[in-house]
Amino acid sequence: MNPDRFVGPAGLIQAYRFIVDWRDRATEERLDDLSGAYRLFRCRTIMNCAEVCPKGLEPVHAIEKIRLKMIGAGEAGGALDTHPPISPT
Repeated sequence: MNPDRFVGPAGLIQAYRFIVDWRDRATEERLDDLSGAYRLFRCRTIMNCAEVCPKGLEPVHAIEKIRLKMIGAGEAGGALDTHPPISPT
């Protein structure tokens, strides 16, 4: 993994927030920016980010919805699923 080019789950979930906002005028530019090999498609959807997320977010759902939007399969709108936050032990 290349941390200088990889966006990461937090960055991808923020990108999703703007991509699904109908007021956003830069959706196509955002999708183009995420299409690189070290961007959106670097995520392997193994859910590690969801397991350790202190806010209970599941970035893999946002990542999948962005991928679907990129290929034109379905709408990327809607709220994301969450799980109860995991308390540190």
